[in-house]
Amino acid sequence: MRPDADASASSCPDLEQLMMRYQQADTTAVAVLVARLSPQLYRFFASQLGSQNDAEDMLQNVWLRIHRVRHTYRLGAPLVPWVYAIARRVRVDSYRKRRRVDSHEMGVEVLPEPPAA
Repeated sequence: MRPDADASASSCPDLEQLMMRYQQADTTAVAVLVARLSPQLYRFFASQLGSQNDAEDMLQNVWLRIHRVRHTYRLGAPLVPWVYAIARRVRVDSYRKRRRVDSHEMGVEVLPEPPAA
C-alpha cells in the first residue's frame, strides 16, 4: 500500500492533540484542523454529488456541527472516524432536505398571470 496525504492525515496522532486543543478554545488548533481535514471532507461530499456548491455547503455545515459537538469527542479516541460519522450525517440530512424541497417545489416555464380584477 502506497502512503499518501490522506492516509498520513488519517493516522497522524497529532490530529487528536489538535482536537484536544480545539476543545480548550485554541484558535490556532481550529485553523490547522480545518486546513488538514477539509480537502478530504470536500472530496467525501463531492464524490457523490454533481454540484460543487452543494459539496461546499455541506463542508461548511460539517464544520459548524463539529464546532457544536466538539465537547463529545473523547480524548484518545481516533479523530477521523468521529469526524466522518458527523460528515455522513450531514450528507444524509442534506439529501433529505433536497428531496423534501424538490417534492414541494414545482418548476414552471412561465409564471402564471394573476387574475384580472
